[in-house]
Amino acid sequence: IHLFRFWTIALVLLLIGCNRVDRNNKNVINPKPNPKVNVDVILETSASMQGYLNGMQFKSDVTNFIAELDKISKKEAFNLKVDSLKYFITQIKNKKSYFEFVTSDCYTFNTKILTGGLATGSTSPIDDIVNKLVVEYSPNKISILISDFVVDIKSPSIIPTIQSRFNTIFNNAVQQNLAVSIYRLTTDYSGIYYPSCGKSIKV
Repeated sequence: IHLFRFWTIALVLLLIGCNRVDRNNKNVINPKPNPKVNVDVILETSASMQGYLNGMQFKSDVTNFIAELDKISKKEAFNLKVDSLKYFITQIKNKKSYFEFVTSDCYTFNTKILTGGLATGSTSPIDDIVNKLVVEYSPNKISILISDFVVDIKSPSIIPTIQSRFNTIFNNAVQQNLAVSIYRLTTDYSGIYYPSCGKSIKV
């Protein structure tokens, strides 16, 4: 995952913009120190996720990403201070999604990814999960959701309903001044894919 170059450039540009010069009196206006942020990494654990955990590319990309994130959290890079870094998996109880805390240790979480066994669910209602992130946000918090979200549909007529649901969720995020970014990645898959409707498929 090559996102850190982008983040680095963005942060540098942000700092350049903040450290501006008042041309009237030539005084440098220093930015206020950034508050500490809490970072939650959430791994979605539907049954079909096991196919990615069986492959090599997904595990390599995600564990490398987590390792780099851990490095950033342990130093003040570009005035970014990480107060806590926690790892969660998604679970469902009484038909409601919740995030189960796993560890605050990067090595422990990466080991669980590399050794498998995290794909414990049957399905993951991604709209409920994303909505939960928006509704339960707190100031100075960054949530990173990693999901193999695939729309399993019996009829194409359901697509507008799905689009409407996510439009509502993202509009709510905008109204709360939350930033939402989506990155689409491709990776290998090895195993049985379990769609929410229809028969399972060996890939």
